Amino acid sequence: MPEMNRDMEMEKDVYDVCRKWLSKDRTGIHVSDLISPRQAFLKKMHGNRVSDGQVGKFVAGIAHHGILESMVVKYGDTSEKKVNFEGIFGSIDATRNGFPVEIKTSRAWKSTMISDDYIKQLKMYCVLLNKTKGYIMIFFLSTKEDATDENGDTKTVYGPKIVCHEIVFTEDEIKIEKENMLNNKEVLAYALNNKDGTQLPKCAKWKCADCGYKVECKEIDAPRVIPVEGSTLTFIGK
Repeated sequence: MPEMNRDMEMEKDVYDVCRKWLSKDRTGIHVSDLISPRQAFLKKMHGNRVSDGQVGKFVAGIAHHGILESMVVKYGDTSEKKVNFEGIFGSIDATRNGFPVEIKTSRAWKSTMISDDYIKQLKMYCVLLNKTKGYIMIFFLSTKEDATDENGDTKTVYGPKIVCHEIVFTEDEIKIEKENMLNNKEVLAYALNNKDGTQLPKCAKWKCADCGYKVECKEIDAPRVIPVEGSTLTFIGK
């Protein structure tokens, strides 16, 4: 039997390499920045703080995402498409017959559950491609549901599952979203230029649990003696 010892130094090196790769800075304002503008603001102001827990989640998500994206491409669809709309950058995972496909990985299971953020992001990609329809593909890592076999017997089935949704928007919804995106880009740009995030809405509550900017986020909401003036725009959508 070989001697085995856990190598903590090697683990630290691996985490540091992953953290450095995940912390690569992006220039410009991206669609994902408009989903969580306050977090985007804090990342740009204080650097990308990635915890060990986030490293594991991000690496797992990226791995599953890459496999699904390559599979989608093999069935006749295009791979990641980079788009720039009025200074808003987007990286669309794939397209299906010209329509955007957003690929997600989720640890929570409910076949009918689609995050509002998922739909919001897909809608913005529809704006970028001038489409009114798109697809969301969710890879649920762990599922639990009742299934009936050919004999009519019902049993509980566990395991990973891929669920796909077609999402259709109205032309008015796309038009309004386009206007909101341009407005919100200006609000975020103003916040970054003036180093003031008071006009930026809080992120979804679930993002707070593993966030590295809790102190700075509270400081944004703290009362100020002298408010920053200049922008009359208000962030829309939160």
